[in-house]
Amino acid sequence: MNIMSPAKLLYDNISSLRRGQSKNIFIKIKKLFLLILIYPFSFILSLFEKKYIFRFGDLHSSNYGVFVMGAFLYQASIKRYRKKYIGKKLIDIFGHESGVCNNFFLQQLMKNNNFNIKESVGLAFYLSYLFRNSSKNIIPVRNEYDLFGDTLKLNDFILFTDEEISIAETFLKKINPDNMPIVTMHAKDNVFSTEVEGKNIKKCDRCADINTFKKSTNYLSKQNNFCIRMGAAQEKIDENGMSLFDYSNSGERMEFLDFYLASKSKFYIGTDSGYSATPFLFKIPMIVTNIVRPLGYFFSMTPNSIFIHKRMFSKKYNKLLNYKEIFIHYKRNKQMDSIVEDLDIIFLDNSDDEILEGTKEIVANIDGVDIRTENGKILQEKFWKIVESFNFEYSDFYHEKFKLYDIIYPEDEPSFQSRKLFNINVSAYFLEKNEYLLS
Repeated sequence: MNIMSPAKLLYDNISSLRRGQSKNIFIKIKKLFLLILIYPFSFILSLFEKKYIFRFGDLHSSNYGVFVMGAFLYQASIKRYRKKYIGKKLIDIFGHESGVCNNFFLQQLMKNNNFNIKESVGLAFYLSYLFRNSSKNIIPVRNEYDLFGDTLKLNDFILFTDEEISIAETFLKKINPDNMPIVTMHAKDNVFSTEVEGKNIKKCDRCADINTFKKSTNYLSKQNNFCIRMGAAQEKIDENGMSLFDYSNSGERMEFLDFYLASKSKFYIGTDSGYSATPFLFKIPMIVTNIVRPLGYFFSMTPNSIFIHKRMFSKKYNKLLNYKEIFIHYKRNKQMDSIVEDLDIIFLDNSDDEILEGTKEIVANIDGVDIRTENGKILQEKFWKIVESFNFEYSDFYHEKFKLYDIIYPEDEPSFQSRKLFNINVSAYFLEKNEYLLS
């Protein structure tokens, strides 16, 4: 779909009209004309509403993490939403933005009976209902969080053809002739470390140095695992000093292979990035490091996973912030960008030892062994008691950036007690090393 498609034009014009940003009378007339064009669609569909509920949504297909996670969570939750419309047939239609980050995944969606993807037509319908503020006709797609554990009940809906399996297995035999267990990893590294904004250079807070994973990949290699670096082309590394296969820079990447390798992996190690949605898709255990939000991520992780966040140093107060200080600002501002700006935050990356010890913990989790010290277990419980004392709700972590995408909340919005469905914890080693966080 071209960026100047009718759907894109409608989106740009209607969004600005609703926000009251049009001052020029001729621009207002043009936008009003576009509105008149889409209203017949709404009228025609309203004639069928006694028997059918038509809902429309917008897939953010150009962003890998949002695309994969949003579509997967929709797929997982569709049965629960259908219960709200007993006696009527629910028909959902998606449009998607220009630029599709992974056509293999898009094709898998279109094979599925629950997905009707009509590109510009779907987006135009979506906008018409959005303008009317009729929330029942908008698909409440979640771009990040599995709040109800829906994904735990969903079988994988990615299907590989015999030809794709043959290609993938041939590739694996070539790079992993000993057939060792696969561990996929991805670090949002220095390729993403700067974003040019006019003349200003902004550091990517979610980025991490790929070299801080060296101890972990070497440890995993000694434990007879085969590490594969995933993602699009990234900063090149010296593979002689790091025990992994750099698939991202190999020149052999294929869209379906990105998913196939994830489906075959023992677990995932890396950062909070677009690719981390892929192991979530296949319910692969994860250790996610260098997270910038101490909360708000674990609903995007699979059971028995571990997360480690970056520590936050406030230049305003000249100190490292503990959990209570961070969470107070979460409740007040809700947006991480606001907290970073208000408190003049510097994020401190996780060390190679923190990542290594967290890796050992998840290996033990997979083997059914608890290697935490008694103090580590006590600190873990203390962490969750602090979280629960703030009575967080999902809306406390709602992203303004995805306001149109996450247009409404489910009526039965859960609390953070839902994390017990997943048995996800902060690395015990990290808590023991940074006990000040719990003060």
